[in-house]
Amino acid sequence: MGRKYPYKILLIMTLFLKGCSEPSEEKKSIVRPVKVFHISGAKNITQRSFPGFVEAAQKADLSFQITGQLIELLVKEGDKVCVCLSCMKIR
Repeated sequence: MGRKYPYKILLIMTLFLKGCSEPSEEKKSIVRPVKVFHISGAKNITQRSFPGFVEAAQKADLSFQITGQLIELLVKEGDKVCVCLSCMKIR
């Protein structure tokens, strides 16, 4: 039992001496330079083109029971319609 105490005393003295050391210096923040670009508006460009295609999110395939020539289209794409509304006139 007498042998365990020297290790405890050594541990306590080590911690005590560590607490008495000088405080460490605070780390200073490093300011790093960055590259900055000023982009001016494109005054001379009148047209921009982007390659790609547009596709509708929702599609509705319409079919009719009567054949004929379309005379007048009464609704536009995106309009909301109800059951009682006429969409077009045919001949």
